[in-house]
Amino acid sequence: MSKYLVTGGAGFIGRHLVAALARDGKEVIAADSLSNAKLPDSAALPEGVSFVQADLADFAMAQRLVRETEGCFHLAACASVVRSEGAGWREAHSDTLVSGLALMRAAAERQEETGEAYPLVYASSAATYGASHESAPLAEDAPQKPVGAYGADKLALELHARSLGATRDASTAGLRLFNAYGTGQDPYSPYSGVITLFRQTLADNLPLTIFGDGEQARDFVHVADVVRAFCLALSAASPAAPVWNLCTGRATTINHLAEQMMEICGSETTISHAPPRIGDARYAVGDPAAAARALGFTAEVSLKQGLTEFLKN
Repeated sequence: MSKYLVTGGAGFIGRHLVAALARDGKEVIAADSLSNAKLPDSAALPEGVSFVQADLADFAMAQRLVRETEGCFHLAACASVVRSEGAGWREAHSDTLVSGLALMRAAAERQEETGEAYPLVYASSAATYGASHESAPLAEDAPQKPVGAYGADKLALELHARSLGATRDASTAGLRLFNAYGTGQDPYSPYSGVITLFRQTLADNLPLTIFGDGEQARDFVHVADVVRAFCLALSAASPAAPVWNLCTGRATTINHLAEQMMEICGSETTISHAPPRIGDARYAVGDPAAAARALGFTAEVSLKQGLTEFLKN
């Protein structure tokens, strides 16, 4: 039976990925520092899944976990702008970049020792593109100009993957996630996306707040599609260190999102507008063509279908 490591395994996407791998008959080590997530109920873990609380930036720990498994899905990161840009920048940098680099180096070391490839698929981010794009879908060769520490760390992880592939034949693949959503996101967490925040606001029967004019466009991808893309990418990991967008290619304005969610909920709440946030991209929509060609991946869950499921559960 294959055994895989999922870092960030107690987080939103991590839990979905762990469950999917378990359903497919895989053994899983779910590792998490719990700095961004809650301890999972051990009694509720699927069969074949074990949980380890771990500082993944600790190279000895990374080595141990990699040696016990046949491949890694690296999702652990600190997505908090407050921590990344403020007093917690050192810990955030460690959670996002150093942990990924430790795992990549441990994977390269294991591969050299055994002579067998150890595939590692890691979560990169659309934040690597920055906020300067206006109206064209972002392909993988678009300029990468991150405006914050989180995006800079994710871009650095891509560069380290490329370097380790060239110097040590490390087998990696990166997926630049756009706006993932689905069941299991904590509405009170600073890491939650706008869909989860809107859902909680509607549940509380409060007015929705939109920053700016609401015509900024986003690419919302359902967690089920995210999980499927990660699983497909595992067999595509290579020393070439490929990176693909994980997106739908469909633009949705925040105004349209709010209206659609209100319609599904039957809500008659009001919408208010606040000043735009500094650094927010006007248009952040991905081009999914490269992932379709390389992985055979196309997002299957429509926004209406995903929102209806999300809002009814």
